[in-house]
Formats: sequence, structure tokens, C-alpha cells
Amino acid sequence: MGSLSNVVAVVSAAFMLSACSDPIVSGTYVAARSGGVELLELTQSRSGEIVGSLRSIELSGVGEISTLMANVTGVIDEERLTLVI
Repeated sequence: MGSLSNVVAVVSAAFMLSACSDPIVSGTYVAARSGGVELLELTQSRSGEIVGSLRSIELSGVGEISTLMANVTGVIDEERLTLVI
């Protein structure tokens, strides 16, 4: 499954949003592309700890569906977002 680069893109989008003046990253982030979609759901506590989930669905050229589901943890410290998938 070639979705690792897409996961990085979704996480990068979350990082860019956290770089705003108010670093709150709680929310749902979606990345769509030809043949697949990723969904990243994050919840941030008041102390900056982050928990969530990552779901990826990919359709291969021969019509097979692959799925990935993973837990996400992390922390936001001032302007840095660190996620572990």
C-alpha cells in the first residue's frame, strides 16, 4: 500500500494548521486522491496531549481494496506538533 506519503501529507496539513496563532489541532483532516482517501481525527487536551486515529482506504488498479487503521498519539509544544502513528 503506497499510502505512507499520503499519511505524511495529512500530518503535514495538520502541522501547518497548528502553526497558526492559536495552536489547536483538534479536528478532522481528510486527504483525497485518485484511488484512495485518508482520514485523520485528532483531539487535543488542554495540556497539549493529542490522541486520535488514522484511517486509510486505497483502491488498487485491479479493484482490490486495502485499509489501514492506526492509533495516533502526540503532543503540541508551542509551535511544534509531534505525532506518533
